[in-house]
Amino acid sequence: MLTAEVRMIGADLVLARLPGQTTGLIIWIRLLDTDDPTEADLQWNSVLGSPHSQTSCASHPIRSVPCMGGPTSACRRIAAPPLIRSTNMNGSNTTGPDFLGIGAHKGGSTWLYEMLKKHPGVWMPPTKELHYFDRSDRYGSPSHLGIGGSVLGRLVKSADYRIRVARALAYVVYMPSLERLRWDYRYLTGTPSDDWYRSLFEPAHGKISGEITPAYSMLSDEDVKHVSLVVPETKVIFLIRNPVDRAWSAFQYDKKLSGSNTVSSADRLLGITNEEWFQQRADYVHTLSTWGKYFAPDKFFVGFFDEIKEDPRALLRRIFDFLGLEQSVDLTLWGLDRRVNPSKSEKMPPEIRRRLAEKYLPMTRELSRRLGGYATRWLSDLESTLSSKPGS
Repeated sequence: MLTAEVRMIGADLVLARLPGQTTGLIIWIRLLDTDDPTEADLQWNSVLGSPHSQTSCASHPIRSVPCMGGPTSACRRIAAPPLIRSTNMNGSNTTGPDFLGIGAHKGGSTWLYEMLKKHPGVWMPPTKELHYFDRSDRYGSPSHLGIGGSVLGRLVKSADYRIRVARALAYVVYMPSLERLRWDYRYLTGTPSDDWYRSLFEPAHGKISGEITPAYSMLSDEDVKHVSLVVPETKVIFLIRNPVDRAWSAFQYDKKLSGSNTVSSADRLLGITNEEWFQQRADYVHTLSTWGKYFAPDKFFVGFFDEIKEDPRALLRRIFDFLGLEQSVDLTLWGLDRRVNPSKSEKMPPEIRRRLAEKYLPMTRELSRRLGGYATRWLSDLESTLSSKPGS
């Protein structure tokens, strides 16, 4: 049975040393009631400034804690850690992932991740969204991979990194797996490089492997070309959604993360859609054109969010066929209809729907021309919205 050596430091701090570690992976954690990075930052900073952070490890006895069972209500969730000291771990060169999910944001990518990792012939990274190819500052990535320097430096600068480390530690304690431990250690402490990225998929052991990072839909021509050079044999999956509904869902999701209950005006919401990061995520034509330049049609799958709602089984079967996966798997207990990572449900005001329809009409016309099917249905919906009387 895997165990972790744990020193209790006060009522809510723990110092944990993972099995077999003598010089690395010493972790401070705090049990918090929040997943909000801003609140986590405030509470974590209070930890850094507390007497606990100056306490000598030698003054606290070690006890071994079995890594089994699940978190109790007293443990709640682990949200903001830590202090890690370790050396970098770079992997050997492998072929990398067999497929990439590139979005779209709020287009069903989390559903796809949850479904594919259930297939016995697929290996997915323990965490969704690796953010390797979008780690440049120009994409506004939350990932720690764009932050150079030591692990401690990443902890100080990146709330996303602190949360990822805390989750990794939670798995060590409550759902022990040496394979996951090795993968988390490599991902969290390694120096990003193309060889390092490919090495993240070594645990696939012959299975079809892939990762899903919706931000990849924003990549520039230069960066997509780089993807094609790093993983030339990979296939690409792009799930898209009615752009008006996707924009509204993104608004609601951001409100959920921020905890805001205020209703924004149409001008305020439309202003957000004009911000560069939002436009990049919403520009399906750019994504289709840029990725299509480097990945042939037989390596580029386009699916629709509508299919997840109307016939998820058929969509999943088509994706299986695209990836060369076994089709005979029983999908009965997969929860195909379950909503994954949903935004707050709130009806879109008619004025906002109309303004968004005006904004996305030209792009939707082009999508209808290129793709037909659901994209043509979207075009009809947008034209119907614009032909109706304002406020109706």
